[in-house]
Amino acid sequence: MFYIFHKPLKTGLNRLATIFILILALGNIVTGFIPADINLFWHSIAAQLDMITVLPGLWLYAKSLEIGKRWTQYCLVTLLVIVTLNMLIIFIPMHAGLLQRLFYLVIFIWGTVLAFILSK
Repeated sequence: MFYIFHKPLKTGLNRLATIFILILALGNIVTGFIPADINLFWHSIAAQLDMITVLPGLWLYAKSLEIGKRWTQYCLVTLLVIVTLNMLIIFIPMHAGLLQRLFYLVIFIWGTVLAFILSK
C-alpha cells in the first residue's frame, strides 16, 4: 500500500490546502459575476485574493505530497514568477489580463496533470 501524503503530516494541513484551493474557485466565481468593465475595484479584490491564497495551498500540497511533489513545486515556482510579473506592472507596462489568464492556466494544468499522476 502506498501513501499519497506523508503519514506524520496532519490531515488538518491538507484540509487547509484544500480550503485555499476552494477560495481560488470561489474567487473565480465572484470575478465572473463582477466583470472588470462593470466594477474594476471588486473584480480586482476577488482576483487578487484568490491569486494570493492559492500559493500557500500549493505550497502545503507540495510539502505533503509524495507522488507529484516535484510537479507541484514546479507549478508553484511558475505561479510565483507570474505573481511577481503582475506586481511589476506598476513599473513595466504589461498586459495584466494576460498574466491573470496565464496564472489560471497554470493552475488548470497543475490540477489536470496531478490527477493523471495520482491515478497511476
